[in-house]
Amino acid sequence: MGKVKRVMASEVAAALNLRLIGADVKIERLAAITELRDASMSFANTFRADYLKIIKGVPNSLVICSPEYAEKIHTTHLLSGNPRLAFLRAAKHFFYVHPHPQIHPSSIVDPTAKLGRDISIGPGTVIESGVTIGDRTELRSNVIIKSGVTIGADCLIKSNAVLGEEGFGYEIDEHGVPEHFPHFGTVCLDDGVHIGSGTAVDRATLGTTKICKNAKIDNLVHIAHNAVIGQNTLVIAGSVVCGGAVLGRNCWLAPNSVIKEGVRVGDFSMVGLGAVVVKNVPEQVLVVGVPAKILRSLA
Repeated sequence: MGKVKRVMASEVAAALNLRLIGADVKIERLAAITELRDASMSFANTFRADYLKIIKGVPNSLVICSPEYAEKIHTTHLLSGNPRLAFLRAAKHFFYVHPHPQIHPSSIVDPTAKLGRDISIGPGTVIESGVTIGDRTELRSNVIIKSGVTIGADCLIKSNAVLGEEGFGYEIDEHGVPEHFPHFGTVCLDDGVHIGSGTAVDRATLGTTKICKNAKIDNLVHIAHNAVIGQNTLVIAGSVVCGGAVLGRNCWLAPNSVIKEGVRVGDFSMVGLGAVVVKNVPEQVLVVGVPAKILRSLA
C-alpha cells in the first residue's frame, strides 16, 4: 500500500458512481482527515466542527463526506451515505497493491495439499497433508495449517495464525490426572474468511470447527473445537469462543469478550467489550457485562 499512481478526483467519482463537487483535483496519497493535505484523499464519516475547519483549509484535496457537509465547503468532495465504505472501496481500487501470487521458497507445502489458482503463500508458512486451499487465497508469514484443514477461495490468513491444531481437551481419569482427548475432527473455512495474526482455530474433537462465509476474525482470537462462526460475523481482538459455541449471522463480538462452551448467540446480535456470555443470546440484541445481560434490542 502507499503511493501507487496519480489519480484524478473525477476517476474516483466515476468508480464510486458519485457526483464530483468542486475542481477535478489530482490525488497522490491517502490521509486521515486530521492529516489532510494537498493532493490527498480522505473521508469524514460524521459531521464535526473541527473536521469542517480542516477540510476548508485544504481545497486541493478530495474528501468523501456525509451529506451534513453539503454546501458548507468549497474543497473538492463527494457526498455519500457511508463515507468510510466509499473511501475504502476507492482506496482498494486505486491504491492497494495486491500481492503477486507466489509460493515463497522458505514455505513448506506437503505434496498432498490441493492448492487453487493464484494463491500466495508467505515465508515460513507450513501446509500439512490433505489441506485444501481455494483460489486467490493469501497466507502470510509463518502460518501453520495442520492436516486436513479446508480453506475456501478469497480468504486471508495473516501472519502467525494456526489453523487445525488440537485444542485443550482433557478428561480427568480415576487418579485425578488430566488425560488428553485426541482431536479427530477438522477445521473448515468458507469463502471470504479472514483470520488475524496470532489467532488459533482449533480442530474439532469430532466433526468440524466451522467459520462461515465472509466472517472476519481479528488478531489474537481463540476459536475452540467445534465452534461455529456464522456468515458475516466479526470477532474482534482478544475474544474467546469456547468449545461448541455457535455464533449466528452478522454478529459482532467486541474486544476481549468470551462465549462460554455450548452457548448460542443469535443472528445480528452484539456482545459488548469484555462481556462474558454464559447463556444463550436471542437474535438482534446487545448484551454487556459479566455475566452478560441484555442491554437493549437492536431490532
